[in-house]
Amino acid sequence: MPPLQPRQRAINAYIANGGDPVEAEKYIPKKWELHGDLMVVQVSGEPEVKAKVGAAFVDGLGVRIVVEDVGRVGGELRKPQGSVVLARKGEVTEGETVTVHIENRIKYSFDAACVMFSSGNTTERVKMGEVTKPGQVIVDMFAGIGYFTLPMAKNGGLVYALEKNPVSASFLQKNAILNGVEGSVHVQVGDNREVGTELVGTADRVCMGFFDGKDDAEPFIPRALSFLKTCPASRLPLGTIHYHYLSTKEASLATPIAHFSKTIPCLPQPTLFSPQLDSLATAFHAGTLTPHTPTPIARIAAIRKVKSYRPQVFHYVADIGFELW
Repeated sequence: MPPLQPRQRAINAYIANGGDPVEAEKYIPKKWELHGDLMVVQVSGEPEVKAKVGAAFVDGLGVRIVVEDVGRVGGELRKPQGSVVLARKGEVTEGETVTVHIENRIKYSFDAACVMFSSGNTTERVKMGEVTKPGQVIVDMFAGIGYFTLPMAKNGGLVYALEKNPVSASFLQKNAILNGVEGSVHVQVGDNREVGTELVGTADRVCMGFFDGKDDAEPFIPRALSFLKTCPASRLPLGTIHYHYLSTKEASLATPIAHFSKTIPCLPQPTLFSPQLDSLATAFHAGTLTPHTPTPIARIAAIRKVKSYRPQVFHYVADIGFELW
């Protein structure tokens, strides 16, 4: 006989603990996030019902602790808007919501009560490791606990990780050691528009893995451009920016073009951001360059849909490459 599916095991445990079968089917959720031996779950119902659901997961699935996710992550510090421990094995212990999530052989330690972890970004974390070349200098502007920093460092990148949330930055430093890349990860705590000034003009890649559901990371684009290496002749940026944003499917190409078009005037020389021959490419040209000068262009090399964010709106990443033609 095949083993029971996880949700059915939780339903059986709910009933075994004295719960009503109909209630069990109604309130045991169909999805959750599992990080090591800690579960994060959204549950409906009254507090008494929620406690029963938590106990069912502890007893039925053998997890150590169940934490309720009561709201989206919010603000630049990307803190969970709230969390409640629904059930646990044993007594209350200090630091009980700290866990280690292992993904693609990378260990992420974090506190689920005060730090976010998005399982939906798994593919993008893998991608960032794949595109990183050994020896590349990378600025991760919203490093968090190391979501993208760690895969890039594991693949040979020298990563300067900027993080505004001191709790997340502390876990990032621990995670660099945990993964044996402490020599390749340099953490700075603070607003990326204020810290990391010495990194201006040094980066091959800039990761902009942040959006707040309003204006995405658009206000941070000038700072991202400043971190890239520059063309000696034109002083325009050279390198790649990985830009995260929210968009409908129809506007997925137009959105990053519009965001960067607003920022191009902030560059040292007058420039124009305009569509190029390829439908997935854009280019800008410095108006003062001579015909014999290599022309800096910006092109959207790829656009990836990471996950659904809300109905008809998706989380995308655009790889925007600045190079010479």
